[in-house]
Amino acid sequence: MKVLLNNEQKEAVESIIGPLLIIAGPGSGKTRTLVERIIYMLEEKKIEPRNILITTFTERAARELITRISERIKDKSVNLNELYIGTIHSVCLKIIDEYIFKTGLYQGYEILDDINQKFFIYRKMKEFKEIDEYEEFFKGRYLPTDWKKAIFLQKWFNRLSEENISLDDIEKKNIFLRKSYEKYSILLKINNLLDFGSIQRVALNLIENNSDVLLELREKIRYIMVDEYQDTNKIQERIIFLLGGENGNICVVGDDDQGIYRFRGATVKNILLFPENFPEGVCKIIKLTKNYRSPWGIVDFCKEWINSLQWDKFRYPKEIEAVGNKDVEQATVVKLSVKNSEIQWMERIYKFLLYLKEKEIIENYNQIAFLSISVKDKRMISLGHYLEKKGIKIYSPRSNLFFYREEIRNLIGVFLNIFPKITEKIMENPYNSDIKDYYRSSSVKIEKESKNYKELREWIKKKKKYYEDNFKGKEGLLDLFYEIISLEIFKKYLENKTMEVIENREAYNLGIFSKILKDFEILSKVEILTTENLERAMLYFFNSHLKFLKDNGIDEYEEPKELVPKNAISFLTIHQSKGLEFPVVIIGSLDRIPIGRENITDKDLEQLFKKEEYEPSYRIEEFDFWRLFYTGFSRAKNLLILSCIENETGKKIVPSLPFKRLYDKLPDVASGALKFDNLKLDIIENSKLKETYTFTGDINLYNRCPFKYKLTKIFKIESKKSLGAIYGILIHETMEKLHILILEKGLENIIEEDIFKIYYKIYLSLKESTNVTLGKSILNKGLNQINDYLKNEKEILNHLKNVEEKISLVEDCGILEGTLDMIIEENNKYSIIDFKTGDVPENEELFEGYKNQIKFYSYLLHKRKNFPIKEGILYFIKNQKKEIIPITDKDLIEIEKFYKNIIEKIKENQFQEKKYDKVKCKNCEYFHYCTLNS
Repeated sequence: MKVLLNNEQKEAVESIIGPLLIIAGPGSGKTRTLVERIIYMLEEKKIEPRNILITTFTERAARELITRISERIKDKSVNLNELYIGTIHSVCLKIIDEYIFKTGLYQGYEILDDINQKFFIYRKMKEFKEIDEYEEFFKGRYLPTDWKKAIFLQKWFNRLSEENISLDDIEKKNIFLRKSYEKYSILLKINNLLDFGSIQRVALNLIENNSDVLLELREKIRYIMVDEYQDTNKIQERIIFLLGGENGNICVVGDDDQGIYRFRGATVKNILLFPENFPEGVCKIIKLTKNYRSPWGIVDFCKEWINSLQWDKFRYPKEIEAVGNKDVEQATVVKLSVKNSEIQWMERIYKFLLYLKEKEIIENYNQIAFLSISVKDKRMISLGHYLEKKGIKIYSPRSNLFFYREEIRNLIGVFLNIFPKITEKIMENPYNSDIKDYYRSSSVKIEKESKNYKELREWIKKKKKYYEDNFKGKEGLLDLFYEIISLEIFKKYLENKTMEVIENREAYNLGIFSKILKDFEILSKVEILTTENLERAMLYFFNSHLKFLKDNGIDEYEEPKELVPKNAISFLTIHQSKGLEFPVVIIGSLDRIPIGRENITDKDLEQLFKKEEYEPSYRIEEFDFWRLFYTGFSRAKNLLILSCIENETGKKIVPSLPFKRLYDKLPDVASGALKFDNLKLDIIENSKLKETYTFTGDINLYNRCPFKYKLTKIFKIESKKSLGAIYGILIHETMEKLHILILEKGLENIIEEDIFKIYYKIYLSLKESTNVTLGKSILNKGLNQINDYLKNEKEILNHLKNVEEKISLVEDCGILEGTLDMIIEENNKYSIIDFKTGDVPENEELFEGYKNQIKFYSYLLHKRKNFPIKEGILYFIKNQKKEIIPITDKDLIEIEKFYKNIIEKIKENQFQEKKYDKVKCKNCEYFHYCTLNS
């Protein structure tokens, strides 16, 4: 299929050598241009995929590029798997993985999300308190609890990481911040952890401090493309230019008018001054100014908005123009407002939405998005509740409504009802008035519900008696959770046959709650409730852990591949809407003005980060305000609506002055200027992005039990890590580290002391991160097995080719991924070894799964690198036994059929089947569920 490009797009596609800046206005076909540029490089210029690096703003954007490239490329011999493609963070992780032995990390490291980073710092507060300047640092700041102090430290640790601030400079002004950040960095390394902010800093340190690594990467990466360059920060710019080296084949794409992530350290300076990084006249600048997304009315409104500010040199001049007939008499920008009454405003919005649906102007509510500065604003939450009560569903995952959802209140109510004596003590706490009201209402709610659910009533009664009379300590909170979700009141959420995100919001929220419980068990070091720890653990869970999370707010589930779920109106922040487009966009927050609020608690620390801004400091808030709303306005494909509760008196004039001039000229939605009969709205296409599939996490898991796959992979309900699983991780990670040392130093140079140090360092890190302790005899047994393996398997180790080889393969059905424990090479033939830490299984089904795993990895390696595969080896380290699995062409054909069949079933959402077996399933988390419901 030939893709038509306009002149500017064609020039951008064919400009490969040297630096290139592409200014891409809204709806200008940027993604199409990037896709065609990559295909041109691969097919026309015959550039090797491994020589190309592409970074995007989101993982979804990266998957969209890969999907579209794979569909467009004609030359099927081109290996798309060798492209470096992803967000800057994921590219940095790929670099870290390739040179991990130079970072102090080892395979299996974890990345802390925002909440777990807070908890990690909170758990380590004792260590920060030991720093001499601790008291002085927090003096005068109203941070009364360790939790609030942890959140405060998290903010500044992230700033130091993301902005790559010199610690020497910080020390001169605040020695505690310097020492605490260094302590934090050491703690991360000891625990084999990264946080989101430190990923880039670790990658930058790796390439700055290892000239051999940088040289290798420059030899490999010859062409760089960076999307959304206006939202990059200084550390990202540094990484890009280091990798770009002297050849300067760096293409950056973006729109300075949409630079809206300054609060994350991004600077529009990077895109505005990009050409100045090269000799004058060397950097080519191409402007994509034809808007294919929106009609003239919306485009002209956006232009009038952005041009209403005097930008001086802080904006590239550009003339955006729509494609199509300018003379169509149809209003495409209108207002939908009332005067002074919130109830009338909500009712008017509801009636307008209902009219669109009843008149079939929209097919689905997901064609509409309501964008505002904050979805946590009380007015936005009230509007969402109002519409949902009227039967219009809302998708607003960041509204802080998680703890108010029925299923979560019911869950918490059940926990409170089975521990009545502990609940009484929670209610006695005089400092917890807000949370007490929440707990009380949740407890009363489940008492009312139990009148309608006999099974629930009897289960709570039985559990109460158990914990009061004969509790012996056999279970943790997660174990209780698995029982609770087996009950009828919760089961209905998990048996839904449709897999739409909105229809399954309750099930996704159950998954999030399971993570809360798992995190609690690790953080509190209480995996099993006992008679000794029960009261203390539960009081801590309710009075501290849940309270902190509720106060801090938790986001609900966001579907990464389907950002616009069906059957619901999206309530998003303008920042969330970046990169999206909607047929109808309603813009709120018209009461806002470009004035920031200074945080007094942070005032002194902000001075440490003060740097010379490219833009005048007194204009920054104004610039950011105009860019933000320009981004919001330009999301609209067919109809843009400005909405507010007008107020012309009092302290707050609405709409505020920045909007008023344009707003006053707009016709009302009911004025007749908007001709509904002529209003043609685009539909939201289903996502066609390629999904990623692994053997153990997807194919084999689904094959063993489709229902368990749905609960663990789709709804993301957490699993418990057994002692056996932790032991397996310990053995695997130790052997991996030793294999890397053998590749570096040679087998003859590995001594027992090396093995001992590596083994126990990994164990202590695992113990800290999982709260699982292995007994001395188990630890000794594992260490002896590894020593025996190194002594007895010299033949294998002398032919070692690679370890922990990560392989990705783009196929029509999806992206296949796998990590191969070991590859050995002998006489130019390759064998794959997969290590197992348990016994050789007597269970034929389990053993068949192991064999299929080896065949799957052989398929990946053969297809990815065209290696001749001799055999697969299942190595059972416990008794040094090898099971040889010959690999033939027939095996590769059969395993291809096998995984494609399963992936097809996953895509078709065939998850209802429960492969229940009383013996095989006895250790499964959902044993109670299937026992009760089989």
